[in-house]
Amino acid sequence: LKKPTYRGHSLTSLLSADERKGRQSIEDMRWGEGKQVCPACGLIDKHYWSESFQRYKCRHKACGKQFTVFSGTRVHSMRLSAASFLSLMAHFVEAKDGM
Repeated sequence: LKKPTYRGHSLTSLLSADERKGRQSIEDMRWGEGKQVCPACGLIDKHYWSESFQRYKCRHKACGKQFTVFSGTRVHSMRLSAASFLSLMAHFVEAKDGM
């Protein structure tokens, strides 16, 4: 909770988020507004969004890899939705004595 972007989200807004809104919240926390970072080549740009696959595709022609907001993190292979992940993290952080 050290960054202001983390503190801007209330628990009720996180729990009531749908998948798109949950993913957008995580993207804003990770990358900020507007530009994404390709985990494969490191290009910082506004990458292509594929609505059918629900992933980004790198804008760099030599790379062209697909990635999500969780790519390149410790939770990259989890099967939870973004909204479920947000509610899990909110409960973890808000726990009285920690988990």
